[in-house]
Amino acid sequence: MKVEAAKGFSGFLNGKSFSMHAGEVCEVEDSGTVQELISIGYLEAADTPAPQTEPNAPEYSPEPDEVKPDEDKRGKSKRG
Repeated sequence: MKVEAAKGFSGFLNGKSFSMHAGEVCEVEDSGTVQELISIGYLEAADTPAPQTEPNAPEYSPEPDEVKPDEDKRGKSKRG
């Protein structure tokens, strides 16, 4: 069973040291301990289906409000 840690924790699972940090995804044997960790919010089942693609949305590109012609900036001071 693939699980993702919602919170970091450490302890023992099936007689072995077991720890995960938040966001880590790991493959573990489905057991009562794993189910308990899921029920109290430490783990979440990470068996996710294949990502679905969104329907093709028309691309939206706003038109610019105003396009200024190229200005000659020579001789202009930035100081005012």
